[in-house]
Formats: sequence, structure tokens, C-alpha cells
Amino acid sequence: MKRSLSIEIRVAKTLSNVLTPFGVAAIMSIVLSWFSPIGIGPTMSPPSSASIGILTLCIFPFLPVIYSAKRGKTDLDVSEVKKRVPLYGLGLLGYALGAMVFLVLGNWLMSVMALAYLCVGMNMLLITLA
Repeated sequence: MKRSLSIEIRVAKTLSNVLTPFGVAAIMSIVLSWFSPIGIGPTMSPPSSASIGILTLCIFPFLPVIYSAKRGKTDLDVSEVKKRVPLYGLGLLGYALGAMVFLVLGNWLMSVMALAYLCVGMNMLLITLA
């Protein structure tokens, strides 16, 4: 019984880590870049669209969390609420940068996705501050 519980916990933890907003953004960047129903704009290719999406919606927003965890200031879940605010700010900057880049390059679908991440991130920041 303990063994199956341990496996269930490991599977749940793995799914929880993979399906973070950053992980979902990576998956969506790849899927929407290759299978967009409206195209990705005249100046972008699927690899460039996916790469910019992964950089601005996944890697850039998560780098401050990784850096802070490596330095021992927080954990990867940023359990201490007071430490979330500056990390949210840097993440929001990444989402805004992604939205602007996609907008300039004419990739409307990815621009909307980046704006959606920006809106959700801003709401999460407001909830954290409340």
C-alpha cells in the first residue's frame, strides 16, 4: 500500500511541475506556432514563433525564481508570499515583452496569448498584494 501511494505522489508532483503556467506556455507556444488556425504572420516561421514564445513566456519569467532558489532566498514554489511580488514583476515584464514582439511581427495569436498571460499574471499579483 505504501509503495502505490509513493508512486501516486511522485506522479502527482511530476504533473504539478510539468503543468505549471510556464510549462503550459511552452506547450502552447509549440502547438500554436505549428498549428495556428490563423497563421503566425508573414515574418515568422514556426521555429521562430515557438522560440520567442518559450523565451518570453517560460524561460524569462521563470529565471528570477530559479536564481532566487539557487541563492537560497526562496524555494521553487515561492512559498513565502512577501517574496513573490518582485518575482511577479519580472515575469510580467517577460509577458509584456513577448506580447510586443509578437504584435510587431504580426503574430496575432501568440500576441493574444502573451497578453492573456500578462492579464492573468497581473491579477495574480493583485491577489498576492490583497
